[in-house]
Amino acid sequence: MTVSYATPTDLATYLRKDVDTANAEMLLAGASALVQSYCGWDLASGSVTERIDSFGGSLLTLRTLMLNSVTSVTDASGNAASGYTWSQKGMLHMDEFMVSWWGWNRECVYNGFNRGFGAYTVVYNSGYATIPSDVVLAVCSMVARTLTVPPGVQQEISTAGGRTESARYFEIVGFGMTDTEKVILSRYMLPKPVA
Repeated sequence: MTVSYATPTDLATYLRKDVDTANAEMLLAGASALVQSYCGWDLASGSVTERIDSFGGSLLTLRTLMLNSVTSVTDASGNAASGYTWSQKGMLHMDEFMVSWWGWNRECVYNGFNRGFGAYTVVYNSGYATIPSDVVLAVCSMVARTLTVPPGVQQEISTAGGRTESARYFEIVGFGMTDTEKVILSRYMLPKPVA
């Protein structure tokens, strides 16, 4: 379950008026879940267990851009991996990566991450202890639109490119994001995998 990236107090400050706490919590949780889906990872600090496909080699990439610690890395057989370092951007690097060939039959000694689907299970802590203020702003903006536009009303939305879009209430009530909100959140998005 996604932790809300903004509080009812944040929303009340954004709207400059009191809000119904129960309703605000529900809407903020929904908007936060959309942000998590859009970004591809949970921005709130917490423990994560992830099974990772590996192409082999010296790198594994986790689904986070804010890695705080790595608890364990085990291969599909349950053996603990060792000899790796990690970066805050979510990459594990095998420090002693080496492929050696010798002899007539071309024997290979391979020291790196194993190749395969679900090759590794990594337990780690990632996310922000305090959600960045621009993310809080984007979540409050999505919820505010839902609270302030009556059903059936058409709304003009200004986008980051300076153009104006028209959207009906039912198109935006499900926490659809404006271009401006997408720009705000783009720095937190995981890179798209190359096909």
